[in-house]
Amino acid sequence: KLGIRYLWNDALCIIQDHAEDRNRELVKMHETYSGAAINILASSARNASGALYG
Repeated sequence: KLGIRYLWNDALCIIQDHAEDRNRELVKMHETYSGAAINILASSARNASGALYG
């Protein structure tokens, strides 16, 4: 357990196929992630639906 109360998943929290919403949120990403205790990301995948670890 990480003991972290909140999880932010930009793929779920930002309406990805709504350009106006996505663009509005993208300019604020530095604020969201700069306050994070940890950041977990996929550094590579075959596509957006690909597995995180191969």
